[in-house]
Amino acid sequence: MSTTYADADAALGRIRANRAALAAATAPLDEQIRALQDQRATVAGAFEAPITEDEAVVAACLREHASEFAAATRSRKLVHGTIGFRSGGVRAICVQGEEHTIHMSQVLRIDEVVETVAKLQRGKLKDLSPEQRAAIGVQLVQTESSYYRLTDGKLVALGGADE
Repeated sequence: MSTTYADADAALGRIRANRAALAAATAPLDEQIRALQDQRATVAGAFEAPITEDEAVVAACLREHASEFAAATRSRKLVHGTIGFRSGGVRAICVQGEEHTIHMSQVLRIDEVVETVAKLQRGKLKDLSPEQRAAIGVQLVQTESSYYRLTDGKLVALGGADE
């Protein structure tokens, strides 16, 4: 199938018209969504403050009675639910900072805890001479992608990605 510039221009006109129609058709729905979100926030606000206050009461109770929760019994069942403590996973923290821990690990030769990562600086590869690039197996390539831009200024890459 052969297409002409006139065909492409007609397609751009239809795309623009359909985008405008889509925006016009969905505008009332978008407004309804915003109104419902505002309504939900108003309704939820009446309940969120008391919930936050009650959660503070539960947290205070747990702090005050922390010594009563033995290692074997980390929770207490109440009439309306259960309160208690959960143990999370053990994680290491660097008390004097990560750089200090890395330095001391290197000084003490505890190499298994320090990872050295080599990272290629792709931006600098362009600055190498052609001989250097060939020696390390690098070629410079220019990519091309197709696009269209409607008269409203939005660039659309063909293939789905918008810029």
